[in-house]
Amino acid sequence: MVDIALEKREMDVASTDRISRFLFTRRWFAPTTGRVKPEAFTPHPHVDLSVSCTEGLAKNPVWQLGREKAERHTNKPTLHGRADLMAHVIRNQRLEIVRDDKPLYHANVVGWDGEKAAQISKAQQIAAESKLVLLAPSFSPADR
Repeated sequence: MVDIALEKREMDVASTDRISRFLFTRRWFAPTTGRVKPEAFTPHPHVDLSVSCTEGLAKNPVWQLGREKAERHTNKPTLHGRADLMAHVIRNQRLEIVRDDKPLYHANVVGWDGEKAAQISKAQQIAAESKLVLLAPSFSPADR
């Protein structure tokens, strides 16, 4: 028999857990300033924002999650990097993180206002407290 209480605890996201938003467009970050732009955290036109709960994962498994996410997209976008932040940054904007592990480590940021201006305001605060982590370019054997 499945222990529902145990499953619930495992799905909870602690305030100090690392949350990652994978960056599939250069419009979402500024490499020269090392900043993530608010557009990376704006769900519009969607009602939820897709993120990954990456607390406790080493660097390579986190990047693998991003690559797998790109592969699931119909347009197969390029993974440029990610925005890392702690869960409390999202919750400070009166938003919630609902982990569903579909796929593994996936969660949605929910509770967004329907107005784009209100979404942008929250996204600005979240972006200001996130850390830009760029994917190092891979080199082919010919580059060595």
